[in-house]
Amino acid sequence: MRKPTRLQAVIIGLALVAAGAAAVAVVPRLDLAPEYHKDGEGPLGAFDGYGESFDANVGGPTWTVGMRICKLRADQSVVLDGSVRGASVFGDDFQYLGAVVREFTPSDTITPVYGMDGFPPAASFNTHPAKGYTVTTVCRPENPNAPYTELMLGFGRGPLGVGGGWQGTEVGYNAGPRHHVVTLNYQFFVCGSAAWDGVDLCR
Repeated sequence: MRKPTRLQAVIIGLALVAAGAAAVAVVPRLDLAPEYHKDGEGPLGAFDGYGESFDANVGGPTWTVGMRICKLRADQSVVLDGSVRGASVFGDDFQYLGAVVREFTPSDTITPVYGMDGFPPAASFNTHPAKGYTVTTVCRPENPNAPYTELMLGFGRGPLGVGGGWQGTEVGYNAGPRHHVVTLNYQFFVCGSAAWDGVDLCR
């Protein structure tokens, strides 16, 4: 068999380069946008929800609220990215102070925190930073004694006494290669002189 001429070799090389470029062109683009979902429709959820409010003129000036979080399947990897925000925000005369996490098994002496004065929680709560925390508890709403992961949020009063808060809470996390944001049915308000349509916690 004869060797290809120099011109033939150049043509073959260009054809291979073009084929490689075409192959690259058809590789699907990875969608890096976060996936937003409701409770029960993604890897992280709560199967829970409630409202908690504080009087801007009584107690404080900071408060802690707790919200249950859990993963839907035992074989899933769920890691919090540290982002927490209100799904709907009312007013701006309050402060969001951050989030920490603790895990425990409920008992007569260890119970969930729905709302308490002060943030961050005392060392006895054995909390961890929310960012990078791996959620290990699986959702078992039918078992009140199942291991419990509590995301604890801090709020503070604003300077004007007007108040504000969140209706619904969004929590960001990673499950495998995908970033997610779940909206949970938790409402938190620092109640002052203002009132908002559809918000019953400050009436």
